[in-house]
Amino acid sequence: AIMFFGQVGKKYSRPSIEQLTTYGQGIMHIGTVIDVEKDEQGQVVAYTMFHARGRGKPASHTRHYLQRPNNSSLPAFGNWRQQWVALAYIDTK
Repeated sequence: AIMFFGQVGKKYSRPSIEQLTTYGQGIMHIGTVIDVEKDEQGQVVAYTMFHARGRGKPASHTRHYLQRPNNSSLPAFGNWRQQWVALAYIDTK
């Protein structure tokens, strides 16, 4: 799956496609999910994402959580302070 994240520190509540695709207002970061961790009930609790980390830095893997153990103020499954705002699946058929 491909995950899309909003602007740093901005909170979105049911954003429209227009809001998400407006430069400086919506999507700021994109990453590809390469692994998912589930709890005993089958609920996703963490994932690993492959993504670029900024100009001049090589792409790498980072792990993200439903609740970050050492910082519960971060958005659920967010890319640090970037809220997860959209998801797209890759058709592999």
